[in-house]
Amino acid sequence: MKKFVAIVIASSIINLPLCIIGPSGIGKTSLASEVSKMKSHIYKLNKDYYLQQFHIGTKPNHFYGSSTLKDNSISFENGTLTNSLIEGNTFIADEMNISSQEVMKSIEPALELFFEKPFYIPGKDKPIVIDSKFCFIACQNEIGTAGRNPIPNSIKSKFRIISYPNPSEEDISQICVEIYESQIQNIDEYIFNDTIKEQAKKLGKFLMEFNKLSQNVINSWSLRDVTKLITRVCEQNKNKNIYCPKKEMEIPYNILFYTLSSVSQENLDFGEEESIKNKIINLISDIFFEYNERENKKNCLSKVFKYLPEVKEINGIEYLMKYDFGILFSNIITIFDNKDWKKLISEIPSMFNDIFKISLSAEDESLLFCGPTGKKTFLAEKYFKNHTTVSLNQESNVEQLIGASIFLTNETAREFYLLNISNICGFWESFPDLKRLLKENKLEELNSIL
Repeated sequence: MKKFVAIVIASSIINLPLCIIGPSGIGKTSLASEVSKMKSHIYKLNKDYYLQQFHIGTKPNHFYGSSTLKDNSISFENGTLTNSLIEGNTFIADEMNISSQEVMKSIEPALELFFEKPFYIPGKDKPIVIDSKFCFIACQNEIGTAGRNPIPNSIKSKFRIISYPNPSEEDISQICVEIYESQIQNIDEYIFNDTIKEQAKKLGKFLMEFNKLSQNVINSWSLRDVTKLITRVCEQNKNKNIYCPKKEMEIPYNILFYTLSSVSQENLDFGEEESIKNKIINLISDIFFEYNERENKKNCLSKVFKYLPEVKEINGIEYLMKYDFGILFSNIITIFDNKDWKKLISEIPSMFNDIFKISLSAEDESLLFCGPTGKKTFLAEKYFKNHTTVSLNQESNVEQLIGASIFLTNETAREFYLLNISNICGFWESFPDLKRLLKENKLEELNSIL
């Protein structure tokens, strides 16, 4: 690993374009970011680096820039790559080969490295001058990974292509500890716990052994999964919304639910003794506990996953419990609009089972609900009551989700602002004619009302 890091640093210093290839989530982009920070510190740059996340819809104007309307005139807004070229920063093209070959070919001019010479960007009225400190680093998965495209020959020869080395168990374990320590720095009330720290270290071994399992039901783990899992545990302790009398079971229980929550019941028990559920339970027990404890811990893991949830009062506080692992129930009961939750929990225990799994997730963790038609949306709307439901279909596009720039004439702008001011101020009841004229687009008659 030291030799690999040295190659990246040296290539960055001599401005040699790099393409780092390796499996997802092993630290390619993190390494590129850290090297870029070092270089930025040495040269005292204003920014550490520019990172562009590539995807199937990426277009050249996303990183070169495009013309836009600003201060009543059309001007060119620089993209991340253009800014990197001008300022001498490192440009990191993350997941570059997810984009099309045409998009990757468009990068070629930036790889020529004509330092201190005029460089023309389509749409920009004046040429730019490439700073001699500029460096280009691409990070991507291997060809053969779903959705990845080969690098076009026209730019392939300009890169130094290096494979990210397979990290050792010791390296991965140390990274897991660093992830844990970085998380607890942000939690003022968190009591540093040596048991959880030691188990965080063992996550490295779990990651490597889990990825060796003979199964095709669950995606392989990466450091992203480790980060999500540790974030869960830290948030649970910070918010004090978890009950787990055996501190040594916090991470194992969270691993169990994080790993198996996406698996259907049919796949969970398929093969009985050799089922994916038993494989995960055995693996957790073997890695996290001593030999004489393993049978007992396997039994605990099996029960906590199998038991249906029930509400129990412990030390005057109600928890939604599965065996000896619980979530604060006061956070959950608000979902049910004062309905008889005791009746609901007896009638639809499977829904509370799902709610329990959702409640273990971190606040900013992305969730994907899979299941029968109707149940997923019902559950999401119940749990995330203050959020908006957006119905997607094959015709949906990015602009519908996040909005887009539009050009308004004076009349349409006036109509837009009047409509919104009226909605905010509640003018409709006092001025019914205003609503009618706006709907009929008869703006010329508004003066008589206003």
